[in-house]
Amino acid sequence: MTQPAVRDELVLNIDIGPTILDLAGVAPLPGAQGVSWRPLLTGGAVTNWRQSFLAEYFLETGYDIPTTVIVRTTGAKLTFWPGNPDWCEMFDLTSDRYEVTNLFSLLAYQATRGSLRAEFDRQMRDTGLAAQLTSSRPGNGRLNLTVAGGLGPNYQLESSSNLQAWTALSQFKMDSTQAVVTASNALAPKNLYRLRWISD
Repeated sequence: MTQPAVRDELVLNIDIGPTILDLAGVAPLPGAQGVSWRPLLTGGAVTNWRQSFLAEYFLETGYDIPTTVIVRTTGAKLTFWPGNPDWCEMFDLTSDRYEVTNLFSLLAYQATRGSLRAEFDRQMRDTGLAAQLTSSRPGNGRLNLTVAGGLGPNYQLESSSNLQAWTALSQFKMDSTQAVVTASNALAPKNLYRLRWISD
């Protein structure tokens, strides 16, 4: 880039390391989430650049700021505070860059909220922050499901036989990196199971 310029692409602090390595001619570290800014410095068009990112803050002892999880796209932002469903926020950053008008509960923006929530769920899965069912073991008429990972205090275990109608079996709080959830297996041993983050 020979002249000063402003770029609109989303860049993050996790990109700093990969950028320095790239400029130094060193291969990126395996498993690094960030990407090099080098293509942006040439001044030309860049394809396949990130369109969203996940940001999180975990409650620290001695501070009053609660755990916060955010998905940010090029034009919108959706914020959750696990355990505080009434605090949810959604902003249209193209028309409200200072985040004055909360659109989360407005029916007119239901489709936008659904799209952002889908992207949030994808980011949670990709980063390993979403709780996942890692194993199941039927026995004594009950089903034991091992849950690994997960952010947020409240999850709901649901069951389905057709992937369309889901029945809530139990709710539980994720206090550690792994939990064992026991639910009645009276429905059917071949049922499908899923976890749903219900703090919002």
